[in-house]
Amino acid sequence: MAAPSTSSSSTINIMLAIFEKKTTSVDLYHPLRNYIAFNYSEREAQNLEDDLQTLKQYRSDLERQPDPTPTSRRDLLQNYFKALCLVKTSLPNLSGQGPHQHHHVHVERRV
Repeated sequence: MAAPSTSSSSTINIMLAIFEKKTTSVDLYHPLRNYIAFNYSEREAQNLEDDLQTLKQYRSDLERQPDPTPTSRRDLLQNYFKALCLVKTSLPNLSGQGPHQHHHVHVERRV
């Protein structure tokens, strides 16, 4: 008969550190508005002014809350994502252009 294994008595606990993602301050309003005015028209930029202001406000809300509850954080992120999608769908040729166009919108949506 084989001797009992001693490995179960010498178990090592390993703990991994997983760092929380932090939100950094980013000005999306001015670059997006300038992009829309330059590539579409100033009128289109004016038409999207409210949506861009909403996007700016949601981003600011995300940055200001130091330790929100999980449900509060989820609601803020959902509203921010909806505002990003609204801006994207408001621009006619946004999805029909090259993969590196509109990088900032796609990067923000992955967060």
